[in-house]
Amino acid sequence: MRTASSALLALALAACAGGASPPAPTGAEREVPFSDEGATTQSAHGASEPRIDAVADGDRWRITVYQGQQTTGGYEIRVQRIVVAGAELRVVARFVVPPPGAVTIQVLTSPAHAVSVGGVTFDHAILMDQDGRERARVTAR
Repeated sequence: MRTASSALLALALAACAGGASPPAPTGAEREVPFSDEGATTQSAHGASEPRIDAVADGDRWRITVYQGQQTTGGYEIRVQRIVVAGAELRVVARFVVPPPGAVTIQVLTSPAHAVSVGGVTFDHAILMDQDGRERARVTAR
């Protein structure tokens, strides 16, 4: 009985861990390398919901992920992993939020991160957070 309760506790702690690793690719998926093109806290994306853009640029794709407009500083979005799975390009990003009670600057921010990938084909790109939840999707153009 003690073993079962210890296993349950470990499972609960792992589920609650804020620093959990992004989901790993399965056998039907392949991870692709990407180049970091830069990040900002002041993008032109003024909506509050997350967004992803995938734009062809020669033989590469420029992928930009947006966290959405925020009312304070302390927010950030960073691409961690890109996986191709069939016709999908899954972009896993870490959504950083300031901890409760943190002292932050009171200014509108709109965090974004741009990366580029080559050698991939896909029909749509999906933005996923560090916990594996879909946050946005876009058709490739």
